[in-house]
Amino acid sequence: MVSSFESSSIVASIILLFLLVTPSSCTNNTISELCGNTRDPAYCQEFMRYLPATDLKALAKTVISIAHNSASRTQLYIGWLAKHAINPQLKQHYMTCSKYYTESLREIDLAQKYLASGDYKGVNIVAGAMDNAGYCDIEIRKPPADSSLLNRANRELENICSIIMAIASELIHHVNA
Repeated sequence: MVSSFESSSIVASIILLFLLVTPSSCTNNTISELCGNTRDPAYCQEFMRYLPATDLKALAKTVISIAHNSASRTQLYIGWLAKHAINPQLKQHYMTCSKYYTESLREIDLAQKYLASGDYKGVNIVAGAMDNAGYCDIEIRKPPADSSLLNRANRELENICSIIMAIASELIHHVNA
């Protein structure tokens, strides 16, 4: 399944690239500024390179959707890991991570609703989703060792949520300007 998870991530990335062929309409300065306010600016720069967005709100909508897809994919992967775990402690770690990802998905869904209503401060609820991915990472570091790709998926969601928070901050700034 690890190779299946990798394959699905690669396929999702390829589909995303085909769907997002046009470079972002947000200026390079805006992207650089946004990415400078994230936990991993280099990841952000690469991530944002081809996202089509005519404005910050459209960009936020796109990135929130990507976060939802990432969390959904990871939760399915966690379910598979739990189902196939032989060690009961490791299985429990995965079950705990599944709960964290259920909560992350709820928070991402709320962020979508806040964005649609123009409540840009509310969009920052994705901080909870970012925290939950981090908690899952802490959980899988406990003995026995986890050798899956789950830590990479956790980092991906943390980075994407960090980008959403930077965009929300910029949207708040524009509203208050």
